[in-house]
Amino acid sequence: MAIIRIYTGSDGKSHFEEIHPRFESRGDRSESAELIPGSGITIRLFEASRSNPWHHAPGRAAVFTLSGAVDIEIGDGTVRRLGPGDILIAEDLTGQGHVKREVSPEYACRAGPRRACLLEPRATRGRLVADLGTDQLKR
Repeated sequence: MAIIRIYTGSDGKSHFEEIHPRFESRGDRSESAELIPGSGITIRLFEASRSNPWHHAPGRAAVFTLSGAVDIEIGDGTVRRLGPGDILIAEDLTGQGHVKREVSPEYACRAGPRRACLLEPRATRGRLVADLGTDQLKR
C-alpha cells in the first residue's frame, strides 16, 4: 500500500513524498500509526486470525477498509463481510455491540479516527485516497 503526500516546496512547485508510518504494537494483535501527525486519523494493521469479542464503537466513526477482510456480527446473528473499499459507519455506542473477526490470509489494513470524530459536521469534508498495489503492506 502506498501512502503518498503531495505538498508545495520552497520552489513553489508541487512535489510527491512517500510516507512510511511508524507502526506501534497495541498489544491486541494489531498495530497502529497516525497517518498525518496531529490529525487523529490512524492506520491500523490487524493480524489475520485476530478477533474482537462483543464490544461497542468508542464513538461515532467511519472506518475505511484498505486491504484484507473482516466479518462483523451483530446481535441477531447477521454477519456482514467488509473488504477493500468498504466503509463502516460505527454508531452502536450502547447495547450489545458487535463482534469482529479478521478473515484475511494476511494482515488487514483499515483507516479511521483514533478517537471517534470523523462524523462530526466539519470533518466530513475530508477524504482518504488509497493506492493499493499487489504488495499491499510494506513495512
